[in-house]
Amino acid sequence: MILVTSRTASSRLPLKALKKINGLMTIEICIMRAKITGEPVIVCTTDLKEDDIIEVIAKCNNVLCHRGSEKDIIARYWGAFQEFGCEKAVTYQADNLMMDFELLNLGLEQLERDDFINEPEGIVQGAFSMGFTRDALREAYETKKSNDTEMIWEFFKCKPKPLEINDPVYFDDIRMSLDYEEDFEFFQKVFERFDYTAPLREVIPNIKDLAHINFFRKQDWFNNQKKVIAGYR
Repeated sequence: MILVTSRTASSRLPLKALKKINGLMTIEICIMRAKITGEPVIVCTTDLKEDDIIEVIAKCNNVLCHRGSEKDIIARYWGAFQEFGCEKAVTYQADNLMMDFELLNLGLEQLERDDFINEPEGIVQGAFSMGFTRDALREAYETKKSNDTEMIWEFFKCKPKPLEINDPVYFDDIRMSLDYEEDFEFFQKVFERFDYTAPLREVIPNIKDLAHINFFRKQDWFNNQKKVIAGYR
């Protein structure tokens, strides 16, 4: 299963899921890329009224949808596992418009032997996120002490194994995540050159001249992550 995580709320870039590039909403681009894996796709959004539109978009794109807690992402994922009988899944964060469908399939293969996987150090930001088995997610759900689990890796009991990637093309100083206006400008430029179906291994070598547009935002993103994690401890 591919879990596409999306909501309309965003403090840094309001309504980013609904912003359009070449006539497609960014959430639609994510859904379409996730579908290329050939695996079932579940859009996981919140149960807030404002995210009714996300469910509508999921249905219009012929994928499943699960709605759950806004802040308790682990509970939302567990609800999706329960509703649709998932045994393992990789996540596709809708911030990461060009998350790689080849790496998503690679992650599902690795989950045959590992319970919890994440992105390896040095990978292009936004190329891959994480994956987990039903057992690992159940344990995280049953043992979590908070109903705010946005940084979900903090709540898994098993240590993550990095996604096993042999191709060095995926390791570069490029930021492919949508959090700031500069990120949106970056993706507009990328999609001037490539269709949404392009594999990331073909995209990365041909967009290095665009990295300056938003790479400096990586530190801002990292600082925000540290602030949220500090609130758990």
